Amino acid sequence: MIEYPFTWAPGWSFSRMRTFRNCLRQYWYQYYAPRALSGHEKMKVQELRSLSTVNIEVGNAVHNTIAEVIKDLSLTGRFLDEKEVLDIAENKFRVLLANIPMFEDRYGRPISDERIDKAVRKVRTGISAFYSSRWPALLNDVPLSARGEWAIDPPGYGEFRFEGRKAYAKPDLVFKAMDGTWHVVDWKTGRPDRETDILQVQSYMYFTNVVYGIPLENMEGTVEYLAHPNEDAVTITGELVDGLELHNRIIEDMDAIEAMCEDVEGNVPVPVERFTKVETEMTCGRCNYREVCEPNVRQTKLDV
Repeated sequence: MIEYPFTWAPGWSFSRMRTFRNCLRQYWYQYYAPRALSGHEKMKVQELRSLSTVNIEVGNAVHNTIAEVIKDLSLTGRFLDEKEVLDIAENKFRVLLANIPMFEDRYGRPISDERIDKAVRKVRTGISAFYSSRWPALLNDVPLSARGEWAIDPPGYGEFRFEGRKAYAKPDLVFKAMDGTWHVVDWKTGRPDRETDILQVQSYMYFTNVVYGIPLENMEGTVEYLAHPNEDAVTITGELVDGLELHNRIIEDMDAIEAMCEDVEGNVPVPVERFTKVETEMTCGRCNYREVCEPNVRQTKLDV
């Protein structure tokens, strides 16, 4: 991995742009409030920023467990038994749920035993879907001596440079199969959003090209919907990636982010009033910062 010097300048990523497009005020609370506020206000925002949800921890349990399984394979040459891994993933989820401040608890939506059981089934479905997919066989075929090339849930934030500007991308898995294809894989446990997901995996392919020097034409990008095993995966080959279109889209996104800064290099935002609220049941009902933002909408029920 390339290490870059620290800079305050704003950075681009798909997740940041999702928040940016969703609600500018939410974006301000997420990325600027911890620096702009002080005292009690800052502490409260930091508390809200740390909130997780049942759905997020389902994803974390599945992602982390699969990463551990593949790392173990890369070192030992064998796959852990699926039944053992199912129990590991379930235990990981229950531990996470018990030790992380939860959005549902903060906003008066107690997490029932029934909902936890439903979430556990989702975790186990995700692990079983991985074991039933093509990935174990493809990974197992790679000689042990070549498994050191694998990038498995890369550490850090996946920072890289896009035309000298800061950007982030973090694929879940990058490896070279026996046919010479480099696979860039993203596991999903949330609801499929195929149009967005294919753009996201293309950004991961671009990241892989920049950071690891692998030509796009040698890659295949895949989004695997583990919690929805009946949903076909999103797959795109490097030859079909429109590099110019992707390039222009990211530049437009970066320009939009930087337009909300008075000082781009210092990442100093324009006044908070210009970060407008988008007050809808869907947006506000799922926002960590509704307690301080005080939107004029009712809460929306979260589902698993």
